[in-house]
Amino acid sequence: MKNIDVDLSRFNSFQSISCVESYLLYILSANNYDYRHLYAQSYVSFSEIMHYFFNKRKRYEYYNGVPRLQQIASKYKIILINDIDKPRIDIDSEHDYYLLRLCPEYIKETYGETTWRDDHYVLLANFNDSGWTYINDTPRDCRTLNGSEMLAAYAGSLISIDLASGITDKTKDLLLQEFLNSMSENKKMCSTFSVDDIIAARNSLAVLRILRRRMYEYCFQYICCDFMVDYLNELDKQFSLIEYMRLRNRVDYSKIDNMFLSLHRKDSEFIETIKRKMCEKYG
Repeated sequence: MKNIDVDLSRFNSFQSISCVESYLLYILSANNYDYRHLYAQSYVSFSEIMHYFFNKRKRYEYYNGVPRLQQIASKYKIILINDIDKPRIDIDSEHDYYLLRLCPEYIKETYGETTWRDDHYVLLANFNDSGWTYINDTPRDCRTLNGSEMLAAYAGSLISIDLASGITDKTKDLLLQEFLNSMSENKKMCSTFSVDDIIAARNSLAVLRILRRRMYEYCFQYICCDFMVDYLNELDKQFSLIEYMRLRNRVDYSKIDNMFLSLHRKDSEFIETIKRKMCEKYG
């Protein structure tokens, strides 16, 4: 196993939906991989995202509208990833990095809260005779446990990640083509939805802002993306407003409905401009 430096500020730069995505980006960043290429398959229409949360009533933590970043990295042989079920922690030199699944009881006792999903993992930064050091993405934390403490926290599952071929020029070209293909698809989706649930509103905006910022960071490698900044800031602002309403229990659905109508219009303009600029240059 390779040790990895602890720098929690790395998480500030990542556009991840799950903890495993966060740790994959952490590993790639620490090894100087340009992980932004993995954002190539992040386009989902505004209507599809709204349909997922408002009509289908799905939960944020199980959002599956785009491939997971680890699936993309594995598909293009950037990494090798494996799930390992073991009752005891068995770390050796066979793999580069390990993610350890934590018990919900340990998470609640340690952090005073539960995570989005029951199957929450941490990134093992290093281990030796004196203890095990792990990195947690949410809440951001790094701590060292002795052997008995780590065993009590461990939920019986590991994920191993090995760096493989890197992000080659051929891989970049293939991912660019994936991006262009996704933007050219004419997906039919009913755009009608009723803004009647504050959690659905929060979750839909949480996913939308992550995916649109991924698109910004991906396209930034190929075109001037200054035109995207105002809309991304608007998403952040409206997400904060939704969270304020939720936490203060002061929900104004009329205001939220108008917000989403405005965002839908701005999002359409955002996407059409990306399509035009990217397809003019590479389509």
